[in-house]
Amino acid sequence: GAGPTGALGDFVTLSLDGGTLIGVVTEDGTTRLTVVDDVPAHRRAAAEADAAPRSAREQAAAWDALLGTPSGQLPLDAWATGLALHREAPDALLLQLLERDPDLLYRRLPPAVLATALTHPDRTIRQGVFEQQPLTRDQRSGMILAETDERTRWVLAMLAAERRDELTDEACERLATDPSPRIRLEAVRLTGLPAPLALRLTEDPEATVRSFARLTAWAHLDDATRRAVLEDPRPEVRRPALLVHHREHPLPHAVFASEELDTDALRSCLLADDLIDHVLRDGDPSQRAALADNPRTPTGRALRLTHDPDPGVRWNLALRADLTEEQRAAVEIDFDPAVHHFLPLWVFALHDDPEAMRRLAGSAHPLVRRGVARARRLPPDVVERLARDEDRVVQLFLAESCEDAPAEMLLRVAEWWTGSLSFPGRPRS
Repeated sequence: GAGPTGALGDFVTLSLDGGTLIGVVTEDGTTRLTVVDDVPAHRRAAAEADAAPRSAREQAAAWDALLGTPSGQLPLDAWATGLALHREAPDALLLQLLERDPDLLYRRLPPAVLATALTHPDRTIRQGVFEQQPLTRDQRSGMILAETDERTRWVLAMLAAERRDELTDEACERLATDPSPRIRLEAVRLTGLPAPLALRLTEDPEATVRSFARLTAWAHLDDATRRAVLEDPRPEVRRPALLVHHREHPLPHAVFASEELDTDALRSCLLADDLIDHVLRDGDPSQRAALADNPRTPTGRALRLTHDPDPGVRWNLALRADLTEEQRAAVEIDFDPAVHHFLPLWVFALHDDPEAMRRLAGSAHPLVRRGVARARRLPPDVVERLARDEDRVVQLFLAESCEDAPAEMLLRVAEWWTGSLSFPGRPRS
């Protein structure tokens, strides 16, 4: 209620059943009490009045009252946002909204609107289109080839590299030969960069570009060039090359120690037995966690971490793809169902394998079961099991993703889930 003006102060309260509203106002030593009984009936009456047909004059007065408010800009902005996201909004209107409402770029644009946005004079709009729209390889490449602003071209190249977007050979060559060193550096990171371009960049006049290009082109370098990079006196050049080299050749403890390599090496390299033994015996928790996370650590060696005192180590171990469900169940984990977790990608790779889904649906690890629930189609017995899962997020993911989700479970999820469904068009049941 409002601040106190008398002994009692001003306040409004509602009964626990929502049926009675009481208001108290104290002024000039007197207290006024207002009681509204049967609040639901008043609300129904107000709703019926609002829904009743209005005359043209009444409608005009309502619009004038809305547009004449001091905060008139707020409803206009809200309308623009609503129209930008409306599925039936015509192309001509969406073209007008391009510059007004950035939310427009978060929806799939109709072809005519997208064609205009791809070459829009405002570079922030062009950048937003590249970042938010599901473009084809030719569309992405065309934007890069047509971009004249150096900074925007750099941003587009960086986005393409980070998202592993594939580009045409022509676009790759354009970036690899760009006058800007920072753009050529992004070209080195492109997925599918043709080998001749990668090799050309190993001779780039910019030292940083050369160093990264040699890593990208490693498979195409001759033995003498590889050896020269591995023996380079500069650690910033030599160490990244060692990580690439030891993806194929076992990394011994002596090299790991002398080069002062970190957990990235333990997580990504093929490790020699003496290095694995060292980490198991003397490694710190971060090193043991990296060892458990490395899929090429032999299963038997990794299982020696089953009762590790560090919860992070046990967490990584429990999510390994090579464990049986009995082995996974033996690993004690600290799991908070309210915390957001990334699901193990190896479970997604098995979505089309009914027997694997049946086995993993009974996993002791909630994230494994959540990963199974993300499958589009599942055997009936797996659906039945997940629909009764003790982890409510498993049921939510099943409702969002699986076309076989049972109606009873959908209704049950709808009773407690107050958020939006993250997979549009689902559930369809």
